[in-house]
Amino acid sequence: MMSSGTSNKQEAKHLAAQLQRIEVSVFTADALYHGEITCKTNQRLLDALNSCINPTASLSREYLEIRNVSVYAPGAAAPHRQLDVGYARRGSILCVVEHGCLEGCRMERSHPMRQKKAMRAEVELPHLLVRGSFFGETWQVDLPAALHRDEAFLPLTDVELNVDLASYGRKFGFAAVNREHVIFIGAEAQT
Repeated sequence: MMSSGTSNKQEAKHLAAQLQRIEVSVFTADALYHGEITCKTNQRLLDALNSCINPTASLSREYLEIRNVSVYAPGAAAPHRQLDVGYARRGSILCVVEHGCLEGCRMERSHPMRQKKAMRAEVELPHLLVRGSFFGETWQVDLPAALHRDEAFLPLTDVELNVDLASYGRKFGFAAVNREHVIFIGAEAQT
């Protein structure tokens, strides 16, 4: 007969095998949080931001868990600090920039990708300007049509920020912006 402790360890191993760790920078109006978030294997960062890993846990509905987090808060009493874990309220997040996968990442497509149309844009958020590409369906001819989404976070690829992130620079493959904090979105001129 298997002990309860052994069963719990096996369950924890099984759950860990279904998760991936992604390195991110999370911008709020007052601070920058750099650390790791956990997503399900084969789950995109965008989907993790627009949903939650454990829908029965009320904390994960409203807060995004960040592990091994470095906090940069210029106006705070302790402007730089390191924490094992922290929770950013989803509604206060301006933008999340993906730096890459740390562990467990596999993206297996269960269906073929549809052809999409890229539209270069710039998104103005409080204290932050994000330039990148929105993708819409091929029949969507303008930015408003591509932005017509139900999700809280909007995806951008080939991203450039107006600020440097220390050793990461300012160019990234992916970022998600919180539509509730968008001040202005403009389509870049086609060249």
